[in-house]
Formats: sequence, C-alpha cells, structure tokens
Amino acid sequence: IIGLHVRYGDGCLPNQMHRPSCEPIESYITEVRRMADIYNVSSVYVASDSSDVIDKLHEMSDIQVLHMPLDRTIFDSQWW
Repeated sequence: IIGLHVRYGDGCLPNQMHRPSCEPIESYITEVRRMADIYNVSSVYVASDSSDVIDKLHEMSDIQVLHMPLDRTIFDSQWW
C-alpha cells in the first residue's frame, strides 16, 4: 500500500512564505502510478482534507483507493 497525504485547505493559502506552492492532484496521480509500478502495488491509502482529491483519485480504475469515510466538508472554511 502506498500512503498519500494531500493537504489543500489552509495548507494552500496564498503568500505562504515558508511553504512550497500546492501541486495539482494530477501531479500526485502521476507519482502514485509511478510508485505502484516500481513497487508492484495496487492500493493507495489517502489522508486528505479535500473531498475533491478523494473523488479524483477514485477515477484511477487500476488503483484501489482507501480512505477514512468522513464528511470532509467540515474542513471547508471561509478562512481560506
């Protein structure tokens, strides 16, 4: 199993001086596929504050996506 943590929410606020910019989910998908080929695995466990990330990863038909079943809208905020 590949472990993947994708933090968008407050981790992607503009003008964060000490943080790199947030990568689009497609970049993560590319790396998940690369690692799956290298290590011959077909599952990824995702920790994320974004339901969009979970939905996009589920579009990979060849990789089983595992995640905690929770309502991620609790992470939506007017702050970011």
